[in-house]
Amino acid sequence: MTVENSSVHNYNKNGITGNDLNTQLVIALNYVQGAGVVPDGGTAQNGIQLGYGAAGTIKGNTVIDNIYGDPTVAASANILLYDTAENSGITVTNNRVGNSQIPIALITLGDDGANLGDGVTVTDNHIFGTSTYDAIDVCTNGNTVTGNTIFK
Repeated sequence: MTVENSSVHNYNKNGITGNDLNTQLVIALNYVQGAGVVPDGGTAQNGIQLGYGAAGTIKGNTVIDNIYGDPTVAASANILLYDTAENSGITVTNNRVGNSQIPIALITLGDDGANLGDGVTVTDNHIFGTSTYDAIDVCTNGNTVTGNTIFK
């Protein structure tokens, strides 16, 4: 499936989501804007999420304003890859992401014995306005992270 040239805003949890095994999603040239700071007790937003065995390509998007109010409780990401398909060629390329706690996050639970989330390429992204956490949070293995511009 392809989600392209769309404007996504006023969402509760995720702006664009692709979850589950055998899901292959191309997310390209979209504008995704979260609510800004969500008060403690609200839902931690993510702009774009691939998760639970899904794979795909995330390219040329602008994703901004995903911030959870109390970062000691939860965090929001602009682009979240959570337990994605192992070594499936997932790429995150040429995106503009900012004003969030974690602009780009590669996360795996690691408690199921699988190497989910490994082998992702994160290239040529422009990251700005990072608060609280890392600009690119890499908690998986065998990834390539290169040519990204990170400021403020």
